[in-house]
Amino acid sequence: MESPRPGAATAPPESDLLVCLAAIARALHGEFQPRAFLADFSTALQPFVPHDRLGINYLSDDGRTFSVLAEHGGPGFLPPSERYTPDLRNATRFPVADSPLAPVFEGEALCVADLPADPRFADHAAELRSTGLKSAMFVPLLSGSRVIGKLSAATRVAAVYGNVHVERLRRIARMIGPFIEVIALLYRERRRHHRIELLTGITKMLGTTLDLREILTPLGEALRPAIAFDAMGVITLETSGWQWAFFGTAGEPPAPGIERIPAREFSYAPALMAGRPVLFDEASRELNPAFAGDRVMLTAGLQSCLWVPMQFGDEVGGTLFFGKHEPRSYDSVDVEVATVVASRVVLGIQHQRLAEEQRRLASVERRARTLEQNLKTARTELYHRYGFEQMIGRSPLHSRRLPCCR
Repeated sequence: MESPRPGAATAPPESDLLVCLAAIARALHGEFQPRAFLADFSTALQPFVPHDRLGINYLSDDGRTFSVLAEHGGPGFLPPSERYTPDLRNATRFPVADSPLAPVFEGEALCVADLPADPRFADHAAELRSTGLKSAMFVPLLSGSRVIGKLSAATRVAAVYGNVHVERLRRIARMIGPFIEVIALLYRERRRHHRIELLTGITKMLGTTLDLREILTPLGEALRPAIAFDAMGVITLETSGWQWAFFGTAGEPPAPGIERIPAREFSYAPALMAGRPVLFDEASRELNPAFAGDRVMLTAGLQSCLWVPMQFGDEVGGTLFFGKHEPRSYDSVDVEVATVVASRVVLGIQHQRLAEEQRRLASVERRARTLEQNLKTARTELYHRYGFEQMIGRSPLHSRRLPCCR
């Protein structure tokens, strides 16, 4: 990797690069189009950084994955996808740890003279040969001092880029970074708002019954447009014994025997009990086989796993679970949506428990009234049979023996 030299003599002044920033600003007018967004920017950038392809990736909130925000000039080395960062559906996300771009997301610049021959891109050699791309630069996209993604330029000619090109692209990445972050956050908020709106119907559904278990399957189907899943579970917790109890499930059934394992035998239970959601992008890598509960979870084959705590007052009384077999299916928006769903499920459980308590009290009252009536009936029968005076009218010391005692 070549190290860029800041302030190289042939680098253009900042004012010349403002034309690139103006191109980004023009692209903000109208609806965002991931494949057209960089067209004007590419034209403005060409005199400073020759290229055949441009790409912008956006880093997730936790820094573990990234998605494609915009691209121009055909495919790159990543698998093609129609699900970009601004999509109302979940964007396709790629792991940072397994990517040759990991150093870029940590703030370094990467300059490659021959992509297909570079050992860091060996796993993507076939894709790169099909694109014909040779030279490439990857620089961190900054908002302030934070890395929020990466900007890349690539061409089909080998060994094109040098230190000056890297420095130019770095400067441009610093200039456009705040605009890119605004775009990503705007569309994230749109996606969150869209998903929350899809939950409107479940409140009415929860109000149609006092037995949540009866409607858990149709409730799950109503939730799918807002948060996709292969398996969903409502799990309550007996805090005194740290024992999970499956209140109900939708989709695939839970792993056999998992309900008999104490909560302390799950590696993620302490985080849930502390009121924090837990998200696994690849459960097969993140679950801990040293825990009995984790070992049983692994048998379910779910890769994306999301648990959000269910708060009953000040205490965590359970968790709402969503799982999918595909990895990296959930992100921070899904965590927010699932948290909203959990709060509404808690209300449904509380209403059910209140109804069950009212039914129990009503049953107790009925039994008490029945016992009271039986007592009155018995006293009446005794009165008519033995006489009022014999039963209650005289002192026990002067009462005559009952006929049966003579």
